[in-house]
Amino acid sequence: MPKYDSTMLAPDLADFFERSFRVQHPVADFAVEEIKPTEFGSHRAIAIRYRYSLTNDNLKRRGVARLAVVDRRLFVGNFYAPELHYFSAGAPQAEAIMDSARF
Repeated sequence: MPKYDSTMLAPDLADFFERSFRVQHPVADFAVEEIKPTEFGSHRAIAIRYRYSLTNDNLKRRGVARLAVVDRRLFVGNFYAPELHYFSAGAPQAEAIMDSARF
């Protein structure tokens, strides 16, 4: 796994997220669509929207994640699903959960 550092800035956190995701999944293609400031657990955070596909699989997938550094600890909320139906069906509820998170 990539090494986390509590002094990382937003672009570094986005890169850390992508590298960590790639370690966990056999990703063939990963593209960040958007990075923007937001809140997560009542703290300043970044939101990342991304799409990816797995090796030897034509199914396109999308995801949304929030990352916040609080007291030098990294908190991450992540939702991903196949682009066809499941992402758009589940993303609003996942983002509502991220909106209501408290830590």
